[in-house]
Amino acid sequence: MKMIIRLGLRLACLLLPIMLGSVPAAAKDSYQTVNGLTYFVRDSGGSGSVVLMLHGQPDDCTVWDAQVAALSKAGYRVICPDLVGYGKSDKPEALDRYRTASVAADLDKILNQLQIRQSVHVVAHDWGVAVANDLYYGVPGRVKSLALLAVGHPGQYGEESLTFENSRWNWFILLQGHPRAAELYRANNGAFMRRTVLRSHPRIDSVIARLLQPGAVESMLRWDLANPVIEFYIAANKGELQALPKYTVPVLGIAATGDEYLWLSQMKNTRERVAGRFDYMEIKGGTHWMMIDHAAEVSARLLSWFASQSSPTAGKDKK
Repeated sequence: MKMIIRLGLRLACLLLPIMLGSVPAAAKDSYQTVNGLTYFVRDSGGSGSVVLMLHGQPDDCTVWDAQVAALSKAGYRVICPDLVGYGKSDKPEALDRYRTASVAADLDKILNQLQIRQSVHVVAHDWGVAVANDLYYGVPGRVKSLALLAVGHPGQYGEESLTFENSRWNWFILLQGHPRAAELYRANNGAFMRRTVLRSHPRIDSVIARLLQPGAVESMLRWDLANPVIEFYIAANKGELQALPKYTVPVLGIAATGDEYLWLSQMKNTRERVAGRFDYMEIKGGTHWMMIDHAAEVSARLLSWFASQSSPTAGKDKK
């Protein structure tokens, strides 16, 4: 009897913190197949509000490691996939599978397969912002709020790209649509990537090592081939991007002063593309990958952002 009591007490000690919410639920990583493609999906588990985190180029879901840990510890259920062409997800040759609208449709189905049918908070970076944008416009009611890192609303980005000064920032995007870009990136053990397009990446050694694996650079560049920047410029020049409806959900924009790829105003002026609440934050000295080199700062801002969603007052700009 004493042994049974001791076992019962030990079990209670193990379960009580989980029941009280002080211990994050166990992760439930999985592979989800939709429309013939298999995605690797990190799932922190739990029953809290859902946060969908979308990485950009040239990363995978591990770019969000610090934020996943912080959010899941706070009780959020974090869904963090490797987008098509990256990490443990499939890397098809068909370019149409890399179209941002196609990826957004895949993600909506993945959420449904995970029994997540409610609206979700979305945190996105780089190419992930383009996917988040298509998820917002393409699946009404799916997005509860948007946290955009580095890249703002496509209408604002497009409008500000139509100047000589700002279009110069996009030279590497035009380069990556060239048929021999993969050859250039692979040459001399990735020397060009190291000296130019990835020189400020905080994990440059591991990223380049991964990109030099067979087929990895090609998969990354399919995003540029499937979503050519020239189409973006044409649409912007015709006013098609500027004509997009404003975001009606709360939007947080985070930009870094040390971002070598994007200028600050395209994020700050995204407020013109938001019908309701827009919060803006600048991270001093952060790079394009601010979620890595300023991980604690980004995590804290996301936590305060989500916590304030029920607040009747909008947050003020933070610099």
